[in-house]
Amino acid sequence: MPAWKKDAGILVSEAGGIKGMIKGGDAYVLVDLRDPAAAASGYIPGAVSLPRGELARAKERFPAKKSAPVILYSDGQAEVKDFKVVRGWGYKNASVLRGGLKGWNKSEGKVLTGDLPTDIVYVKRLKPTQIGTSEFMTIVDSPPADKLVLDVREGTSPGVLPGAKVIPRSMLMASLDQLPKDKEIVIYCNTGILASMAQKGLLFRLSRKNRPVKYMATQFVIGIWEYHVNDLSPELIKDMDEYMPHLLDVKVWKKTPQLRTVPVGQSIPVKHEVMAYENAEQLIRSHKR
Repeated sequence: MPAWKKDAGILVSEAGGIKGMIKGGDAYVLVDLRDPAAAASGYIPGAVSLPRGELARAKERFPAKKSAPVILYSDGQAEVKDFKVVRGWGYKNASVLRGGLKGWNKSEGKVLTGDLPTDIVYVKRLKPTQIGTSEFMTIVDSPPADKLVLDVREGTSPGVLPGAKVIPRSMLMASLDQLPKDKEIVIYCNTGILASMAQKGLLFRLSRKNRPVKYMATQFVIGIWEYHVNDLSPELIKDMDEYMPHLLDVKVWKKTPQLRTVPVGQSIPVKHEVMAYENAEQLIRSHKR
C-alpha cells in the first residue's frame, strides 16, 4: 500500500506510492471522479471513470473484497465526503490521492488520454515469488522430492502440515544450515506476511561452480542493488562491483553481523513526522543546483 498520511480527517496516498503499485503490478482500484470528457483529456494509468455524481449509487460496482485499496482523485484532491462514502462501505484501505491529478502531474507521473474503462475490476495478482492456494495444497498433499514446506509461524501456532519443517521467523536466519540446499523452499504462515518477510530473507542464494551454495540475509541497505535491476546506472554498477567482494568475504560478514528488524507487535509513539521519501524527492527536484 502507498504511504498513508492523515489530512483533514481522511487518508491520503502519495503519488510515489501509487507509482510503486503500478510498477510492482499490485492490485488496486483507482477512481477518476471527474466527468468523462475531462477524464479523457488526461488520466492516471489504471484508473476507471466514475463521475462524482454517480459515486453514492455505485456501491455494487466496487470489489467484494473490503481490503482492496481504493484511491480516489479528481482535478485536485478528492473531497472528504467522497472518501467517507467509500470508507462507509467498509473499504478500510480507501484513500484519496494527495493533490489529485495536479499533484500527480507535479510528481511527473505518466498521463494517458482517451476513453477510460468504467468497469471496476479487482484481481489480486501473485508476485513472482508467490504461489496460489491450490498449488500450495497440491504440494502439501503430494510433496515433490525437490520441495520442502517451511512453517515460519511464531509462538504456539496450532497444527503443523504433514512433512513441514518448523522454524519460527525469529530463528530463521540463525537456522539456515538446517535447510536443504538442493530443494525449493515453500514458506507459509497464518497471514502470509511472515512468509513474505522470510522469503526476502532467503532471497539471496549464492551459487558458484564447484563451491558450496550459500544463503544470506538482505543486504545492509535493502534494495540498494537487487530491486533496481531494471533501472541500473553505470555509477551504481561500479559501486556494487567494489562493494560485493567485501560483502562476500566470510571473515568480514561473520565478524560484523548484519542487523535485522523483528516485529514485536508494539510501537513507540513519536511526536515528529518523518518526511516521506516522495516528499523529500519532490523538495530536492524543486530546487536548482
